[in-house]
Formats: sequence, C-alpha cells, structure tokens
Amino acid sequence: MRCKHIFLWLALAASLFAVSCKKEEEEELDEYLYGSVYFSIPQFLSAGQTVTLSPTGVRRADGGGLGYAWEVTPTAQLDTSRFEKDPASKKPDWTYTIPDTLVTLQIKVTAFAAGYYTSSCTQETVVVDAENSVRGLDFSGADGVFADPRDGKEYPYVTHGGRDWFARNLAYEGAGQPYDYCPAVKDIFGMYYTWGEASAACPEGWRLPTEADWVALASGFRPDAGFQPQETFTDVAGALMGNARFNEEEEPLWEYWPSVKITNDAKLYILPYGYAAAGHGGKYGFTGFREFAVFWTADEYDAEMAIYRYFYQDKTGVYANAGFKEDFLASVRCVRDSQ
Repeated sequence: MRCKHIFLWLALAASLFAVSCKKEEEEELDEYLYGSVYFSIPQFLSAGQTVTLSPTGVRRADGGGLGYAWEVTPTAQLDTSRFEKDPASKKPDWTYTIPDTLVTLQIKVTAFAAGYYTSSCTQETVVVDAENSVRGLDFSGADGVFADPRDGKEYPYVTHGGRDWFARNLAYEGAGQPYDYCPAVKDIFGMYYTWGEASAACPEGWRLPTEADWVALASGFRPDAGFQPQETFTDVAGALMGNARFNEEEEPLWEYWPSVKITNDAKLYILPYGYAAAGHGGKYGFTGFREFAVFWTADEYDAEMAIYRYFYQDKTGVYANAGFKEDFLASVRCVRDSQ
C-alpha cells in the first residue's frame, strides 16, 4: 500500500495595486515540514478489532509541536490524536475500533502546524470476518467433516479416487504464517508453510499430497488424458476452482475469463489466496491474492527444491513448478486414503 503525500498551499501571495503607486508587496510563504508523515496498518483487520496507529516521519524545522488529524472513509469519522500546542509528552498515536461492515477502509492522517504546509498519508485496510467474508461456499455436498484434534478446527472433505481431500486450506497455527502476517485472515485463507513445515503440518492420519495423489485427482475428470507427475493437467482447473465472492463485492474472487469455465465439480473450492517468497530482512513477501492458488506437494525436485501445484486466474490447466523449500510459502490441502 502506498502513501499519498499531499502538500496543501495555505499561504496566499497578494499584490497591492494603487493608481498612484504600482509597487508590489508580497507576503512570506509558509514553510514545509521536514520529511513526510507515514503510518502502517495491516492489509486485513477483523471486524471489531482495536488497533493503535502511530504516525511518524515528519517534524518541524524549529523543533516545535505538531498536530495529527485522522479521517476514515467511508465511515466519515474524524478525530485528532494530538494538537500542535499539546505537551510533547502526549503521543500522537490514535486508537481505532474497526467497524463490523465488510468494506475497504481508507484511513488518512494529516500532520499540521501553524505556518507550515500540511503532510498527509492515506492507507487502506480490508475488514474481514472469518464466518462471512467468503460468500458462496456450500459444503453440503461434502462426504464428511474432520475436526482437527490439535485445535478443534473443522475441515469438510470430499472423496475422489479412493482419497479424501480437505475442501479448505489447512489453517493449523503450529507452523507457518498467515497471509501478509495478518492474523485476521488465517481462518479464511489458511496458513502458508515452507515445504518442511508443510510436510509435518497435516493432522495424524492425513498427509501432504504427493504428485501421484494430484495425478489421481485430475485423472478423475479427464480419465483419457494420461496425466503424469510434474506435467500440466490440461483443462482440469475449472473443475477444481470454486466460484465464491469476497466481502460485499459482487465480483467473484476468481476474475472472470471466458476461457475458464469454473464448475467446482470436485467440490474442493480452490480459491486464489496467493503465496509468498523470501524477501528482505528475513520476511516473506506475500502476493497473488485473487490471482493464484498454490499448494505444496510431498515430492522433492532436488535437495533444495520441492514441487508445488498452482492455478492461475486465466488458465485452464493445473501447473507444476519447483520452489525453494525454505524460501517459498504455499498453502496445504491434506489428503488420506479413504476410510
């Protein structure tokens, strides 16, 4: 998310004209604040959650005080966390309770002081609810529901080719990370794991699917295709992809493409929740929400890499690729031999 730094001209340069004297008199312009105001906020927040936002990055040339004003759209909430003449001991932090409306909020902070141009920053956050953010999921056709004894979370499962498959992404918090480090979506998107974590993340009796498991799944929808491990499963993606909507939006999570016919015949509800790759400072950079669905397999490519399966919004195939075992995070669907 980017900040938009806006400098408002508050001073007017006036010229005084007289019939007997054409001398111009100019007023002195206001000063700029040093730096640009900034604050950070998670990409996703839960309805009803309280957050404290801390503006930083800007100061006056003379070391004097600054005021900070806040505005939230579309709720039209206005507030001031500190006035220019407040004591320096009063922090500019602002505490805000997220509304229970499932919308994208724009939160703006403005740093101000008399005689200075203002500096503003606007950030966005998406309000989510684990029970209501994804609309259109119907697990009534599932073959059963498994309750993970480690945390009580429930996973509908469907049976294909003698194997039971989770119809939701694994959300076990004993390992992995939530999307963009936002706990608000861990039970919506599931968790994202390194290959080593994924290999041990499924509950007892379940396993990380092998390429052979994926081949058997895809072959159930195209039995004459002769699919092989690490090859593309052509014209299968639509049978596995789910047609669901996010929050109050009318557009589906998978962007519409005429070539991709989403039928969800498998009842697996594969949705585009993205992936992560190693970034700077030891953190992972998350991306691909609304574009990719990416799942680890149990198969190694070599000593450093393992195979993952992925779906892309405008492609009809299910593709195979290799990712570094500890530098790539993907989702997990657990599988077991049918009971």
